Amino acid sequence: MKKFILSATLLSVALPAALPAALAQSVQSQKVDGFSTIAALARLKGLVLSQADIARQFANLKAGSTDTRALAALFGISLDAFNQLVAAKGAPIPLALATRAVLEAATGKTLTTEAVAQVLRNNPGAVTSYADLLTLATDPTKASNLANQAAVIAGTPVTPRGGGN
Repeated sequence: MKKFILSATLLSVALPAALPAALAQSVQSQKVDGFSTIAALARLKGLVLSQADIARQFANLKAGSTDTRALAALFGISLDAFNQLVAAKGAPIPLALATRAVLEAATGKTLTTEAVAQVLRNNPGAVTSYADLLTLATDPTKASNLANQAAVIAGTPVTPRGGGN
């Protein structure tokens, strides 16, 4: 029993520190498209799916369908953002849209792509690659800071998931 508790404690301390680096190493050259962003969101929910898996699963998924509503809720992002990811499929998407999806998943708040784009223009080094998206998603402080900036632009402040008053 003591070994289990020690292992669980070590895992809960070491995993959050090691996860961003491990994920970033495997995706350094990965492009940002609809499927890669959905795959990143799936990883954040504990599902390890490749872009090929996502492409197979979502090939016939139509934006605006009942299934997209359920999946958007599962991933914790707005229906609008999820529909845009599904519609893009494997095509490149604006980094602001991918960042919006990750910020919505991390904070639970709905943002606009335009507000996130403005935040990225104001913070040019904040998110520049797919690896940065994964790192952002595992850093709730950074995610809530960027989401707050986007919310101020849009007019509504954000608290991180599990935080606030």
